[in-house]
This record gives sequence, structure tokens and C-alpha cells, in this order.
Amino acid sequence: MPEISTGHSHILGDEMASVIIFWSTWYIVGLIYWLVVACDGQTITVGDVIFALVIAIASPVFLAAHLGIFLFKIRIRKR
Repeated sequence: MPEISTGHSHILGDEMASVIIFWSTWYIVGLIYWLVVACDGQTITVGDVIFALVIAIASPVFLAAHLGIFLFKIRIRKR
């Protein structure tokens, strides 16, 4: 019996993995940056706090949005 191929499933999986890695890395880099500034004894400026907050809030939101788009693509292709 021949194998049934879904066609694009491995491509979508690779895209999702790359998106997760990208946003996770960006999130970790932002937090490390903020911790280094905070622990270095330097004065923490408003810009540093805003930068850390933007990364902390935006990364999970963008990750969820990207995953939502990919899941929507999968749902459309299954129809």
C-alpha cells in the first residue's frame, strides 16, 4: 500500500520550529541584557526598562501570533 503524503507538513513544522527558536532567543537575549545592566551597578535608565518590558511582552505575543497563523494555514490545507 503506498504511503499517503500530506505534502507540506514537514515544511510547516520547520517554519514553526524556526519561529519558536527565533522568538525564544530574542526573549532570552533581552532578559540577559536587562540583567547584565541591572547587576553591573550601572544606573538603569527608563530606556533600559522599556526595552526589557517590550521584549518580555512582545515575544510571547508574536510567538503566539505566528503559531496561530501556521495553525490556520494547516487548517486551510486540510480542507
